[in-house]
Amino acid sequence: MLLQLTLFILYVQQIQIVLSYVISSQNHRCSNTLLYDSNLLLSEIELEKRLIDEFNEFKQQEVWSSIISNSQFDQLEEFTFRFVDWNSKVNLVSRKDIENFIPNHLIPCLSIGKVRKFHAKESIVDVGTGGGLPGIPMAIINPEASFMLLDSNSKKMMVVEDMVNGLKLDHVIVKTARAETVDERFDFLLGRAVSAIPNFLSFSSSLLKPLQELSLSDLNNHDSSSYQGVNIDSGLLYMKGGEFENELEEAGIKNSHKFAINDLANIDYSDKYILHVTADEIHSFRERQLDLDRKLKTQKKNTKNRKRTT
Repeated sequence: MLLQLTLFILYVQQIQIVLSYVISSQNHRCSNTLLYDSNLLLSEIELEKRLIDEFNEFKQQEVWSSIISNSQFDQLEEFTFRFVDWNSKVNLVSRKDIENFIPNHLIPCLSIGKVRKFHAKESIVDVGTGGGLPGIPMAIINPEASFMLLDSNSKKMMVVEDMVNGLKLDHVIVKTARAETVDERFDFLLGRAVSAIPNFLSFSSSLLKPLQELSLSDLNNHDSSSYQGVNIDSGLLYMKGGEFENELEEAGIKNSHKFAINDLANIDYSDKYILHVTADEIHSFRERQLDLDRKLKTQKKNTKNRKRTT
């Protein structure tokens, strides 16, 4: 019923747009304008029908029944149409790819939920959330945890805040800022191919809570925080395509696991993975980075002193 009402409102708005062109037309091209806009309207209706069909197919897949409730499916459906509507005004994802929003964007994001369910009192930050992916889908299916959606793009974050408010996600904070300027600390970092792993960690690793705080959280949730025998404790959950072993090696990451989205979502068209990097690896990366920064500052200071003495 909610979806039918949403589609009806969108349909009425589109009809109003077509009529406004007819009423305001001051020449004999009025009929051509109406035909043009009718074709646009038909295209939008076709897109809506495709989205409805794909969402119904997605909803019926058994792979999701263990992590998504009926009411959460309704929220995800509303989110889908809000996202697509906003994408016609603000480029959240490629407009050429928006008709594939469910298989190429929504399903991969929800695959994180197959790897790890977030619990009460756990805090998650989606770094570089862009249009709210994967943060909003994750917040919908993890209502007990708290989320921050973080990005420095104010235009996109205006859209994200509108969607969060419209979906009544009271456990979500939307923040427009660079990761390096944020004071809060979190149990988990989320990311969606924001950049190469070493670069991503260089500006996001400071957002992770100290190890002594994380160990208590992991202990409390240990019974339900494993996937295929792997403990998915606090750290990074990062969605990325292709091969990235060289990036992990460059970052000095030795303890990590990756899970194919094809396996998680029972599909066969994705080349992406969900990468889990443990908290101790991220803190070790952070220490190496700080140590390197200290060495560089010392070298710079020594160079200046030498110049002064010569």
